[in-house]
Amino acid sequence: MPLITVSDYSCTPEEAGQLVEYLNAPASPDHPWALERAKNGHPEPYGVLWFELGNESDHGNHDLQPKTTWTADQYADWFLACVRAMKAVDPKIRCGALTSTSFPAWNEGWNGTVLRRTAPLADFAIVHCYSVVLTSEAQAMALPYEFVQQAPLASIDAFRDHLQSWRAKVRQAAGKDLPLAVTEFNAMYVQEKPAPLRFSLASALFCAGFVLDLADPRSGVPVANYWQFANGYWGMVRNQGFPSMRRLPAYRVYELLHRGLRGTLIASGRAGPSVSFLPHQQIGITERCEGDRAEPEAVEPRNLFRPAEFQPHSEPKAVSSADSGVFRLRLRGATTDLYPLLAPVDGPDGALLDVSFEGRFVGSADGARLGLSVLDRRGWEPYHSGVAIEGVEQAPQWRKFSGRLPTLTGSKGCLLAWRVIAGARPVEGLLEIRGLAVRVVKPGHRAAYPALQYVACREPGREEASVLVLNRDASRPHLVRWNVLGGSVRSAEALCVAGDRLDDTNLERETVTIRPLPVRLQQGGRRVEVNVPPASLVQIQLRWSNP
Repeated sequence: MPLITVSDYSCTPEEAGQLVEYLNAPASPDHPWALERAKNGHPEPYGVLWFELGNESDHGNHDLQPKTTWTADQYADWFLACVRAMKAVDPKIRCGALTSTSFPAWNEGWNGTVLRRTAPLADFAIVHCYSVVLTSEAQAMALPYEFVQQAPLASIDAFRDHLQSWRAKVRQAAGKDLPLAVTEFNAMYVQEKPAPLRFSLASALFCAGFVLDLADPRSGVPVANYWQFANGYWGMVRNQGFPSMRRLPAYRVYELLHRGLRGTLIASGRAGPSVSFLPHQQIGITERCEGDRAEPEAVEPRNLFRPAEFQPHSEPKAVSSADSGVFRLRLRGATTDLYPLLAPVDGPDGALLDVSFEGRFVGSADGARLGLSVLDRRGWEPYHSGVAIEGVEQAPQWRKFSGRLPTLTGSKGCLLAWRVIAGARPVEGLLEIRGLAVRVVKPGHRAAYPALQYVACREPGREEASVLVLNRDASRPHLVRWNVLGGSVRSAEALCVAGDRLDDTNLERETVTIRPLPVRLQQGGRRVEVNVPPASLVQIQLRWSNP
């Protein structure tokens, strides 16, 4: 089922309507763009149903020049105009509005405005979901490698819950129940050593667990796209730099998902003994998992930020000052990105820090993004560890902002820096912050997660079913047993995706493969047993005889 992304920032509503005409209209004289399609060798309409309006539009126009970033209202204006033009050509199409790229943290400034305004014409809402989120090699190398590898498996249940929370917030903001389209998902490892873990078996198994959850219609997610299929940064098949095509672990996982997710869902769930995830500090956005029940986090009351540590800054286009707890940055025609230091903050080694403040901006910031950067206490280099708190440019009145930085071992506190991301025109005005607080978060934890996740499907009219079982325990195999009611299994076969290690990538040699797995039929076919290997996805095809 194709989904087409309509280019934001560069595509006009008229052009969006022409795109739909090219794809879906009959090739007749009153549809000149459809005639172009016929000239290009496809006389019949493609019949594309799903359209994504923009891509991470809250990030700005990416590599286009001049740089600019829409406000939520500007995006909503463009969305509504495009959808009207597109549905005038083909009323059957479905158009999706973008939520913020901050998942799982909800950006009310963007999402509230976009969903409220686009709800009358939006058919679904769009979200991008990335697990783990380690954005530099130095970050990954500074953490215990065992837990860095396990993090994707430990995050599957949390992502299911985050996605349902996101859907509920979408419903509240839009005033109606909008399905979600997850048009990008993967595990976000931006690193190469000791291994490029975005290609790893662990990342592939996270994607398998995510898809198994989305297969349940109750997820409210009719569309989900693995990012990305071929080459690029995350591609599951690669021929760039190789003499022949490399099929990475995610490709093998999707082969089994394709075999197993057919027909009607008849069962899904979790089972088996519990697995703990016990890193000594948070791994990206992956939470600690232990015990029988979750424990809530606690934010310590003490404010680590000391106003006396304020660092004044002066240059021709940016001057900072402080007075009575209000910190100001006067911008005078800024045309480049600026990160002047606001203050260093001392704190415990490797702590999770919560940063909050009220901010406002009065002036002209066409396409610019303004706020604070929260960085590793040792600076941006070499760890590239930090978080951006943006959106103050959209707040002419005082508004609350917050963000969190899981600091690395060796970072005893953080650096607070002004954040000015230049836009299409020079930035003129006054950026103000008050109520600035940096507090240590005593992390809570999720309960230990069940080792096994499963989905069973049956194709109508056939006396067989497919069962997919994901073993999220990297250290132990687990025996899976079914008792068959109302008949007996006459034959069964199982295939398994597994490797030697969680960080296997298939880049050097193909260690993650699809291999057959023994299936035991007992009690005349009324009991089925399969031993599921550690860190693996297994697909079992069952064929039975009715009594």
